[in-house]
Amino acid sequence: MHQLKGVGVALVTPFHKDLTIDFNGLAALVSHVIAQGVDYIVMLGTTAESATLTASEKQAVITHIKQEVSGQIPLVLGLGGNNTTALVAELQQLDTDGIGAI
Repeated sequence: MHQLKGVGVALVTPFHKDLTIDFNGLAALVSHVIAQGVDYIVMLGTTAESATLTASEKQAVITHIKQEVSGQIPLVLGLGGNNTTALVAELQQLDTDGIGAI
């Protein structure tokens, strides 16, 4: 595993007015931060409104970001909560392949 170094950016999750995830906006955001020289991306941290997303929305965000990044830079997955058992269960359901740190 590679050590995370440099500047990481915790991404926001952009939404449409109807509160669905704006995947085109998310793709543009990922492209922008990579083009600006970020060293790694943090997905689904608190800045990503992760507490308001369903499990399927979280997986969709992870999948979309992984596709956009396509191995160019490391990915970090942000997960948090007050219920450790529920958090472990959620983590076991997520596809974490290609994620360098949690």
